[in-house]
Amino acid sequence: MLTQEQQGLLAQMRADNQASPVPFRTIGHWDKIGTIFDGWFNEFGIGDVINQPYNYHFAGLPHPVERQVMHHWLKWMGGGDVKDDADIVAREATRVLHGKIAELDTLGVLSSVISNPTWGILTATEILYSIQAHVPILTEPLTLVDLGAGWGRVGYVLRSFNKDARYIVYDLPESLLISLSCLPAMLNETANPYNYLSDNPGAYFLAAHKLLELPDKSADIFINVASFQEMPPAYVDAYFDIIDSKAKAFYGMQVGAVERLPYCCPKDCWIRLFARRTIWSNIYYEAMFKL
Repeated sequence: MLTQEQQGLLAQMRADNQASPVPFRTIGHWDKIGTIFDGWFNEFGIGDVINQPYNYHFAGLPHPVERQVMHHWLKWMGGGDVKDDADIVAREATRVLHGKIAELDTLGVLSSVISNPTWGILTATEILYSIQAHVPILTEPLTLVDLGAGWGRVGYVLRSFNKDARYIVYDLPESLLISLSCLPAMLNETANPYNYLSDNPGAYFLAAHKLLELPDKSADIFINVASFQEMPPAYVDAYFDIIDSKAKAFYGMQVGAVERLPYCCPKDCWIRLFARRTIWSNIYYEAMFKL
């Protein structure tokens, strides 16, 4: 169960969201997802998020009872065809992914996070290294804005390694409650209040419509991982207009063929730096643009 304080905060977040304009207000798909999250909140509360169902939802990794789908990922990543039970396959797939990310890890990012990093931590590290090749987010006191952050795994890796970075989450109520509740504790940082933002390094958690108040071009990098694919095209277009004014660069990762992804060519004036499938999956694609 949620604590009384968390219940009150969630009610406030949902009221704020319903009073917000498009594209920030939840519709359709996310209304249904909210019902699923209510079930999880009632059964599990918010605790060790990495080992709760939220993590599997946010990290693109199946829940343990569905881990047999890891077979094709493991084979694609070059780990062979393991024919043991689902838990063994999942562990082996994560081990193989760990090896691939370790090859990228020239700065030693993985040593700054938890030992035996999970699938979500590893893919977050890959995202940051993809960005680092063009924007020094890991090595400079820059600002990363994360629209739809899940529990905040990208921010966890970023702030564990770069204490001078500012990480700003804009999200819908259910996932925002989770990231606000978990991420500061995991980072051993003081939690900033809901909808509070300063210029100082740290992690901040704001309702999606508060993105309109972000100063223009104050985000060194703006990212979206696997949530634009859940939105109507008109919502995605509206967000791209906002990103164009608020950010200096944009990184996106979604499911689908790269040439058909909405971020493949969001704005004619944006300069595409790369568009490719990720190193860990043949169904997820990533792209980055200079604005």
